[in-house]
Amino acid sequence: MKKQNLLLLTAAIWLFSCKQSSDQPISEQYDPSCQACIVEQYVPKLIKGTMDSYFNGDPVTLVKADDKLLLEGDIIIDPSQLTNAAVSGERTGITSALKKWPNKTVYFSFDSSSTDESTRTKFKSAVKHWMDNTDLVFINKDTLDDPESISNYINVIQDDGCYSSIGMVKGAQDLSIGSGCSTGNAIHEIGHAVGLYHEQSRRDRDKYIIIYTANIDSGKAGNFNKYASGNGFELDTLDFGSIMMYPYNAFSKNGKPTITKKDGTTYTTQRRALSQGDLDAVEHMYP
Repeated sequence: MKKQNLLLLTAAIWLFSCKQSSDQPISEQYDPSCQACIVEQYVPKLIKGTMDSYFNGDPVTLVKADDKLLLEGDIIIDPSQLTNAAVSGERTGITSALKKWPNKTVYFSFDSSSTDESTRTKFKSAVKHWMDNTDLVFINKDTLDDPESISNYINVIQDDGCYSSIGMVKGAQDLSIGSGCSTGNAIHEIGHAVGLYHEQSRRDRDKYIIIYTANIDSGKAGNFNKYASGNGFELDTLDFGSIMMYPYNAFSKNGKPTITKKDGTTYTTQRRALSQGDLDAVEHMYP
């Protein structure tokens, strides 16, 4: 059973992964530079600077963008998830019951003021992919007799770019499917929402990849942090096919690779489907 990386963080642990679609030939699934991945970031109107803190036990540098705290481009961090010092962390996926969706059930709602039919269709298609391939159940809370009884849910919006929180956050948590986002991007962001982290952030990643900091865009180096503290699990080896994996030229300032394999070669990434490694990780988080 092929498992992949993923980081498990403290108080909220996370996982990363992805699976090949059985009805799509490999040549149609993979894009070497993953142009489709570019939109997976919040597009701020104003960058207010950065701040150092601890997220799930690990030191992180967050970007203060508008009224949000950003981690790795497309992850929105709630201030309640931060601590003032390092604590033991978990890796590879969320094991903390407080951060996992109870009963394998994820509730969502469409923001009526910002989402158009195209956005809703993309999100519904992404949800179908998740439900067809995992044991997780996604329910539109607005279809329930008493929708107000559901206090924790994904609030699907149409903002600039694609972004999400990590795991379940108390209350309504925004997940954006911007106009340039695809169904594959929505699958990726839902991955964050259920607890998957970016694949290249796993603590043992230096065995598999090289990070070229000289090629990273100014202010974006924190997007390439790895998480090294605490306990937890990592499944098998780093999964280059994960839908949660950065492309080799992510946040490049000069078009040169920011990530390569250990031998210096680039790799392909995809935004089509959850990989088998992703599926194994989700199963481990939600047995």
